[in-house]
Amino acid sequence: MKKKVILCSILCMLVIAFVGLLSNEDTYASSKTNLKTLNLYVSTTGNDKNVGTSSSKPVKTLTRLVNVMKTNANKYNIETLNIYVQPGTYRNQNFNISFYPAKKVNFIGKMDSSGNKPIFISNASNTKEGKRYFAYINNKNNNAYKISNITVSRYSNGIFFRGDKNKKGQGGNWLENIYFTKMGDYYSYEGSQKNTNTSEIGYAAVEFTYTSNNVMRNCTVSEARNRTGNYIHGVYIANNSCGNRVYKNKFYHIKPDPVRIRNGSNDNRIYSNNFINTGIYAYVSDWYNGSVGEKKSYGNLVYRNKFYGKYNDGKKEFLSLDQIAIFYSKQAKKDKSNASRLKATQNVIIKSKKDKNYNKNVFIY
Repeated sequence: MKKKVILCSILCMLVIAFVGLLSNEDTYASSKTNLKTLNLYVSTTGNDKNVGTSSSKPVKTLTRLVNVMKTNANKYNIETLNIYVQPGTYRNQNFNISFYPAKKVNFIGKMDSSGNKPIFISNASNTKEGKRYFAYINNKNNNAYKISNITVSRYSNGIFFRGDKNKKGQGGNWLENIYFTKMGDYYSYEGSQKNTNTSEIGYAAVEFTYTSNNVMRNCTVSEARNRTGNYIHGVYIANNSCGNRVYKNKFYHIKPDPVRIRNGSNDNRIYSNNFINTGIYAYVSDWYNGSVGEKKSYGNLVYRNKFYGKYNDGKKEFLSLDQIAIFYSKQAKKDKSNASRLKATQNVIIKSKKDKNYNKNVFIY
């Protein structure tokens, strides 16, 4: 009998201790202070010993910036985080986020009186490869990023937003006034060095994967290619990424396709862009691999764009109408449902800027 009483007493104490532990965890979780706005500052003349919360004491690198962001995220529930990046050249740096820093994150490049803005350039050389990503952002939480007014150069990949394939409603990111140039391992691996690691090749200047309702506007993607393989795109919308808008951008010299849509990515809009001497297979292409369970994409629309110059980096003769928007896989080309998948209408094809516009109101699939 005494043994039972002792055993019951021990069990009760364990339960009380466990409940207390949970209570302490709840207290800790709710101990964060709500903060409406936090401003952080980055400058080439900054110092990584600073915490970056003052414009007079900015941090110097994105690595330090991310650490400061994480420290503040552990202390505060932040509504809006503003990151102000001063003009200058930042070499071999990454903005990689795997945590929840704030509900809204604004990454803003500032201009000086001469109109210069921040330039992020990977340190490619004959002996060292460039960085794989400029920005790799975990978009699995319901927070949104706005990145604007910067230049990104010589990275294998530019800005990647990756959400959770098991969740919907992620996204709402905004990219504006970003100049991407010389993207892909053709530029991030220079000189005699050859990239033999296929995991380091470039896939896109901008990629939306498992993330929807994003915007890319007033951006430029100029010169994007890999040493081998036609993988890289100006914009890659893939894996259930829906309702994205790509408009008022410029695409130059991209191999293979400036815009690629893939695997269940529906109702995206590609409009009011300029495509100049770019693409191998198409200006906009839809692709899926049914053999691995990927899904067709539906309701995507390509309209009111202007196509200038020759096709395939200026090497092929003028682009024919059936190449404006195509399905890259043979399986998709034979599919009778193409008409509801990818439509192109009201686009303008211009052999040169001196030619009159013609072939308006094109409708193909």
